[in-house]
Amino acid sequence: MELANEAHGFPTKEKLNQNFIAYFEKQMNKRGGNSKTAWLNTFKHLNDFCGGTALFTEIDREWLEEFIEYVHTKVSPSSVSTYFAKVKCPYIHRFEYNKQLIYIYTSNPT
Repeated sequence: MELANEAHGFPTKEKLNQNFIAYFEKQMNKRGGNSKTAWLNTFKHLNDFCGGTALFTEIDREWLEEFIEYVHTKVSPSSVSTYFAKVKCPYIHRFEYNKQLIYIYTSNPT
């Protein structure tokens, strides 16, 4: 079943149990210039919000809403939008097959 899932682009149980924050950091390290600064600031808020660990399986609509609420208490509304865009970027890239998550991520968080 795992091989069939992977062959069709669905994540395996192993991939779903990976740390999103570590994955986000890898994606951040691929960036440069001003973009890297926004990714780094987002990374810092992610770490503060969840203590450095958030499995892909833990990230759902409620988690995202709580993260947005948390960030709203720390930065300006325009920064919230920027940080949310950075959080959804690697997640959608990783799980682009899941139409429900894509819908959640593409809706306006503010």
